[in-house]
Amino acid sequence: MATDLTPIEALDQSILNLCTRINAATYELLVMIREFDERGGCLKWGLDCTSKWLAWRCDLSMATAREKVRVAQALIQHFTGETFFQHGIAHERSGLSHWRGRLGEKLELLLAESLRVAYATGALKARDMERVTVDTTVQPKNVTHPTDTKLMHKAIVTLGALARKHGLKLRQSYVRVAKRAAIMAGRYAHAKQWKRQRRQLKFLRIRLGRLIRDIRRKIEDEADLKKVF
Repeated sequence: MATDLTPIEALDQSILNLCTRINAATYELLVMIREFDERGGCLKWGLDCTSKWLAWRCDLSMATAREKVRVAQALIQHFTGETFFQHGIAHERSGLSHWRGRLGEKLELLLAESLRVAYATGALKARDMERVTVDTTVQPKNVTHPTDTKLMHKAIVTLGALARKHGLKLRQSYVRVAKRAAIMAGRYAHAKQWKRQRRQLKFLRIRLGRLIRDIRRKIEDEADLKKVF
């Protein structure tokens, strides 16, 4: 029985051509998504992120929409010298502080080397260095924000150290459990799990209160120790 089947070579070529067009269209789509995201186009529809707009506008699941936006944002890697696709997050909030910490005291050496290379290549001239204006208003500082968690943990550690120094025997120092609570509070805050974070804050606050009351009871008749604490 004769059948009019497409030759396998022609079918192979048709599939290849279709995949090529799909890949080209996908690339064009990702480029437009990246531009849309950079220009904040989702705000026109009252949405706070491009993923939500893409899921609503193109009838996609949130997971698929997030993946498309992530890949669209990663396209810039091709133009920044990357040799293979980076799957990780491009940056995180503490990246600058971590980079500054890795430099340590070598920041001045880095600046000096940069100026030397600029002078050697002719990009910088001697007259350009006659006057230098330093604007420190936007200079990033390698200083952590004094959150309630850090302050309470610091108070517990400091009071415990003072008690040991002056031979004051406490019922419990809470140093070990306070350290863990402070770490977990930071992790919960980073994950935006505010109820769990507040639970850790309450734990620290209660332990700090117990420690303060314990110290007050033990130094009640000690005038010298009252001056210390």
